[in-house]
Amino acid sequence: MDNRYDLGDYASNRRTTSETPRSSDHNTNRNTNRRPYNRRKQPKSKAPVVFMLILLIAACILAVTTFTFASKYSKSEQERQAQSQSVEEYKQKATEMEKKYNEEKKNADEWKKKYDNLVAVRNGDKKVAYLTFDDGPSENTLKIIDILKKYDIKATFFVIGSSNVEYMKNIVDSGNQIALHSYSHDYSEIYRSADAYMKDLKKIHDLVKEKTGRDCKAIRFPGGASNTISAEYCKGIMSVLTEKVHDKGYEYYDWDCDSTDASGTNVEPAKLVAGVNNTSHGKLVTVLMHDTKAKSTTVEALPQIIETLKAKGYDFDTLDNCPRPCHHSVNN
Repeated sequence: MDNRYDLGDYASNRRTTSETPRSSDHNTNRNTNRRPYNRRKQPKSKAPVVFMLILLIAACILAVTTFTFASKYSKSEQERQAQSQSVEEYKQKATEMEKKYNEEKKNADEWKKKYDNLVAVRNGDKKVAYLTFDDGPSENTLKIIDILKKYDIKATFFVIGSSNVEYMKNIVDSGNQIALHSYSHDYSEIYRSADAYMKDLKKIHDLVKEKTGRDCKAIRFPGGASNTISAEYCKGIMSVLTEKVHDKGYEYYDWDCDSTDASGTNVEPAKLVAGVNNTSHGKLVTVLMHDTKAKSTTVEALPQIIETLKAKGYDFDTLDNCPRPCHHSVNN
């Protein structure tokens, strides 16, 4: 083995080693040649912010939705209440209109009935009896009204102002006709002059209006238009009064059928029935009866009087529907 060779290699290796930079220099060069390392801060997580944002948006949406719903509900509730109120108002108006219609229809039917009745009477196709009672009201007034109601007929009451004036309203409320006779029924007072009579007439007119609200224009002279007793107090007064009352808008009614109950007190009922039967002639009859405390037999006879007239073919009505008022011949 050649030792020189080995030493030469060793020397060569030594040179190579000596020429190699030191480790510090090596490190310096390595550090110098390496790309600089920038140490960045790690970014914070964005999840909480996003979550809060979502919550905020959700809360806003919920608030808007709630407000919108509340507004719509409030508005719909107000509209519902308004509609409900409108429905009630319309229902009330409809009820009132229906009531008014029924009343007007009833009135129209009544007027048609009156018209048809008037035409029938004028044409002579119908027989009508007009029951009349003078000198009330009295203790017998309500009894008479009950009998009339039982037969479903109406009559005319010529009232005075002496007593039981509270029954005037019963006459009207029962559908009967109230008319004027006299306030005092004192011949010597009312027939002493035309002015005295008109003064008395106004007095009973005002009393009836006060008690019933009726503005009565139907009258009957005490004793009738044909009475001659008035001549004892004033000559020719009935001729004057029959014209004067017409000028003042009144109509007077006499009678052509007499029950004769004025002939005395407690006249037998049979006699009263006979009186009506014997004097009820023609198509229209106005029956004279009296409503006073002393005429209790008139009350007793009334049902039979009605039956007698019905058997003769008469219907019944009040004088305000009479087409031809019965007038006596004036004798004073």
